[in-house]
Amino acid sequence: MNQEIVASSVQKDNKGQALDPASILSQIFHFLKTSQSLDTFIEKLLVMLVRLTNASAACAFRKTSATEIVCLQQYFNPACIQFKESILIEIKKTLVSVKEKEKIVLSRIQIHEEKNFYSLLTPFSEEREVSLGILLDISAIAMVEPFMVILQLIAGYSNLYLLQQSNSQGRILAQQTAFIIELVDGAAQEMDIAGASYFFVNQMQQRIGCNQVVLGHIRKNHSYLLAISGMAKYNSRSPVVHAFEKAMEETMREAIPIQFPQPSEKKTLQSDLAHQELAEISQFSTVYSLPLLVQKDMIGVWIFLWKEEHAISTEEKNLTQATSVSIAPLLNVLLKNRKNFLHKGMETCLKLCHSYRFVFFIFLFLSFLWCMTLPFSYDIKAHCKLQPSVRRMVAAPFDGVLLQTYVKQGDVIQKPGHVMALLDGRELRWQLVGLEAERAKILKQSQIALANEKVAEYHISRLEMQNLDVQIKLIQDKLSHLEIRSPIEGIVLTGDLERAHGVPVSTGQALFELAPLNTMLVEIYAEARDIAYLSQGLEGEIQLESIAGKYIPIKIESILPESEVQNTTNVFVCRATIQNADNILQPGMEGTAYIFAGKKPLWWILLHKPIEWIRMELWF
Repeated sequence: MNQEIVASSVQKDNKGQALDPASILSQIFHFLKTSQSLDTFIEKLLVMLVRLTNASAACAFRKTSATEIVCLQQYFNPACIQFKESILIEIKKTLVSVKEKEKIVLSRIQIHEEKNFYSLLTPFSEEREVSLGILLDISAIAMVEPFMVILQLIAGYSNLYLLQQSNSQGRILAQQTAFIIELVDGAAQEMDIAGASYFFVNQMQQRIGCNQVVLGHIRKNHSYLLAISGMAKYNSRSPVVHAFEKAMEETMREAIPIQFPQPSEKKTLQSDLAHQELAEISQFSTVYSLPLLVQKDMIGVWIFLWKEEHAISTEEKNLTQATSVSIAPLLNVLLKNRKNFLHKGMETCLKLCHSYRFVFFIFLFLSFLWCMTLPFSYDIKAHCKLQPSVRRMVAAPFDGVLLQTYVKQGDVIQKPGHVMALLDGRELRWQLVGLEAERAKILKQSQIALANEKVAEYHISRLEMQNLDVQIKLIQDKLSHLEIRSPIEGIVLTGDLERAHGVPVSTGQALFELAPLNTMLVEIYAEARDIAYLSQGLEGEIQLESIAGKYIPIKIESILPESEVQNTTNVFVCRATIQNADNILQPGMEGTAYIFAGKKPLWWILLHKPIEWIRMELWF
C-alpha cells in the first residue's frame, strides 16, 4: 500500500531556507545511516526534493514487472491533490514507455486550461530500481535545467539503500544458513525427541538472545510441551506449563505468528488472550510465537519470551521462520519414530537381562512382593463429632412472667443450684395479700358466729378458711420457686433469653437445655462400605480440629443398627464415651477418628477398595 508523506511537515520545511546543493551528498549519507527501512529513506529524499525545488508534487516508484509499476511514496500540495489519480496514471505511462538510456525524462502535463506542469522523471535501469519524479508549475519557473540537475543528483543515490540492504542481507543469510545447518546436525545426533527438543530451544535462546524459548508439538488439536530452554526437568502440571500449552493452541487456531504486545504501528486483528495470560503468569513482557509446518500441516509451535519489552527485529523474525522451515521435517520424523511406553519397557528389560543389574532388579522385585504380604494395622478413617452424654431440660415451674436471666447459651454452670433465671413475683404477692386479708375477715366472722352460738355459720367459715389456707400455701410455694436454678453442673446448650425479659411463660415450658461436661459422647460416622470391619469393643483414636496434635483414645461401645445419610453419603453411627476431666472438650467439636480394625496384608490394604468397586460394577 502506498504511503503518503505528511503534508504539514513538508510545508514546514518549505518555510525555511533552501538547502545548499553542495550539501546534498552529506545529507543523503545521513539519511542512509538513520533510515530503518526503504520507505523511510525514500520519504526523506522526497522531502529534500520538495524543499530544493518547491515542486507541486513528488513521487517515488518501483518496477515490479515489465508493465507494472508501484508507487512507494507520494506528495501532492493542496492545489493539485484533487488531480492526484490522473497525474499518477500519466507518470506511470511515461515510465513504461521511456527508454533506459535516457537520463531525465521531461514531459508536459495539462490538468485543465489554466494548469500546466512539467513532469521530470528518472527512468528505470539495471542499476536503478527506484524512479524519482517531480511536478513543476510552468507559470512559477523560468527555466527547467537547474531542477533537472538537482533531480539527477539525488536520484543517482536513491539506489544506495537497496545496495546496502542487499549486501547486508547476503551476510545475514550466510550466517543464518550456517546456524541452521549446525542446529539440524546437532539435533540429528541426539536421535531422541526429548534430547533434540532441548537442544533446539537452548541453541535458539543463545542465537536470538531472548530470556526463554519453549517448543511444543500439536496432536489432535491439542498442544503438548516438549522442552523449555535452561530447564531439563519441569512440572508438567504447573500453571506456567498450562499457560504455554494454551498459547500454543491459540497459535494453532490462528495459524500465523502472534506477538504480544503488538507493535503500535502494525496492529492487526488477532486473538492473543492466551499470550496475554502467559505474559502475566510467567512475568515476561514480550511473547512471540510461530507455527512449525510440514506441507501445510502444523506439527508444533515455537514460543520466544523476553523479560523486558522487546521490539522484535525483521532479522529475528526471518531467522525464526527460516529455522522453523528447516527443523519442522526433522521434528516430525522424531515424533513419528518416538517409541511408546511398552516398547521402551521391553527394551529396558532386555538390556537388564544382559547385565549384572538383572539379578539386583529381580531381588528388588521379590523384596517388593514379600513386603506386600506383610501384615500392617488397618485403620478405618471416619468423620466424628462430640455430643453431650446427657441432656437435661430446665422448665418453668408455673405460669408467670420472665423477669431476668443470668446465663446464656455457651455458659458453664460450675455447681448445681446456680440461679439461671428469675420470674416476676409481684402478681403472686398481690394475690397473697388479698387472700390473707380475706382469711382474717372470715376468721373474725367465725369468731362472731361462735359467740352468737351460730354453729352452722361457724363451720362454714372454718371450711372457707381451710380453702384459703390451701391457696395461701400454694402461692407461698410459688414465691419460694421464683428463682429457677440449675439441677446439675455443665454447659448451657440452648436458652438464649436475654431479649425475652417480660415475656409470659407457661408451666413446663423449656427455658434452658444443660449438658454435663465431665463425660462426652463421640459419634463416629463410618461409611457403609467400612461397617463390615467394625464391631463393638474396637479401639481407636480421635483427633479434633480445634485441638490439633492431640490424640484421644476411644473404644466403640455401640453401633446404631440403622444407617443415615450425611452429605449424600450413607453412614453408620458408632458411639464411644470419653472423659473430660479438664473441661477442654465442648459439644459440637468435630474431627477425624481412626479405628484400629486389626492387621491385614499390605496388598489388601492398598487394593481392597478398588477390587470391591470392580466387583460391584462388574457383578462378580
